Amino acid sequence: MVYVNGDLVTNISEGGSFGELALIYGTPRAATVKAKTDLKLWGIDRDSYRRILMHDYLHGASCGPEVPLWVLFGTECKPGPADLNEFRCWDTIL
Repeated sequence: MVYVNGDLVTNISEGGSFGELALIYGTPRAATVKAKTDLKLWGIDRDSYRRILMHDYLHGASCGPEVPLWVLFGTECKPGPADLNEFRCWDTIL
């Protein structure tokens, strides 16, 4: 669930994402994201996100959520269990 100034503005379903503007522009987050259920999320750093955008730009297409990130960066970047963030219902994620 995404809140802005305490008001619920949207829900993010499976496969969704958030925080793109902060990654692109280096700006503070404008919203608070809370878990509606127990969940597991992968995080990504700014440099990796920018590489994905550049790859999409150079190749003229978006890889989309069905393409794992390690396909773009090689198997050494394949996330493992230590890279997974777990949250419980109502935890604040951001």
